[in-house]
Amino acid sequence: MDRDSLSLLEQKIGVTFQNSDLLVKALTHRSAESDNTFASNERLEFLGDAILGFVIGEYLFDKFPHYMEGELAKSRAYLVCEQRLADAARSIALESFVILGVSEDAAGGRYRKSTLSDALEALVAAVYLDQGLDQARAVIIRLLEEAIDSLSLDLDLGDYKSTLQEQIQAKYKLTPKYHILSESGKDHDKTFVAQVSLHNCVLGEGIGRSKREAEQTAARSALENRNYLNLSASS
Repeated sequence: MDRDSLSLLEQKIGVTFQNSDLLVKALTHRSAESDNTFASNERLEFLGDAILGFVIGEYLFDKFPHYMEGELAKSRAYLVCEQRLADAARSIALESFVILGVSEDAAGGRYRKSTLSDALEALVAAVYLDQGLDQARAVIIRLLEEAIDSLSLDLDLGDYKSTLQEQIQAKYKLTPKYHILSESGKDHDKTFVAQVSLHNCVLGEGIGRSKREAEQTAARSALENRNYLNLSASS
């Protein structure tokens, strides 16, 4: 691969490699190993998978302090799955830079999800080895930014109502109540406002495009406010 192509990819990920051989190796598919002076990216892929898991786990742990272990694990699995990684790879046109054998390339191998996700993992490992963990972390968060933003109620990754109910039942042996305070807009574009309370104490309010989403948002607000942890026995 020529220097201009490598420089273009470096620009896309915001990293200038000290050892460009690492970058070439990260891009080399096993089908091209015999035609290339560099070994394939499989070992780098292994390391990159571990780094991605750690960085995303750390990010979720810090960003969502109310997530329980199961929610953290489910969210991490969503973000580092083959589809999300392939989407991130496509966002920087990584398919244009992958080095494949002639037969694999002719068969459309550079566009396969597995090829792209593997190459992205290898690229992460190459950045880590060349630049260190902080730079690798920055690249990962930037490339997966869109996927991270899509961690929404619609994906059912944050079942905030269940989490809130579990925590309140464990502490008070009671169940929070939800009320739709208002709805507005046309039938095809409604907005709902929901409130969650325990007896006479309002725990949180939320807005959504459906009653369910508004209730989930209200539950998330309650989990973030955490005022349900300090209710008196008579509340």
